[in-house]
Amino acid sequence: MGSFLEMRKIIKLFNNNMVLNNIDFCADKGKVNALVGENGAGKSTLMKILAGLYPPDSGEIFIDGKKVSINNPKQAQELGIAMIYQEMRLFPDLNIAENIFIRREPMKNSKLVRRIDWDVMYKKT
Repeated sequence: MGSFLEMRKIIKLFNNNMVLNNIDFCADKGKVNALVGENGAGKSTLMKILAGLYPPDSGEIFIDGKKVSINNPKQAQELGIAMIYQEMRLFPDLNIAENIFIRREPMKNSKLVRRIDWDVMYKKT
């Protein structure tokens, strides 16, 4: 059985400069996954492709075994992908889940009010 997330043979060029050359990355659901490497190795570029900020020039992305196309950040979010970049632009008074779900918090509806569904938010984080 494959990983929950698979990026296969990802290629990215900027102005004919190869920054990612046939990169594979896999991540399992419910586990902490790390992407490590030297400065300039392409880690941020690969993650920006996953988050829908950059299109890959070649390669495939699979989520739960299904090939997906991620053309923008909204599509990535709809697939359950949220990114916190190394350039920290977080809200320091909010926790990790609140920062990840900012402006798209899962809601509970009751007869009188709508409120954040904290259990769902923490589970998805």
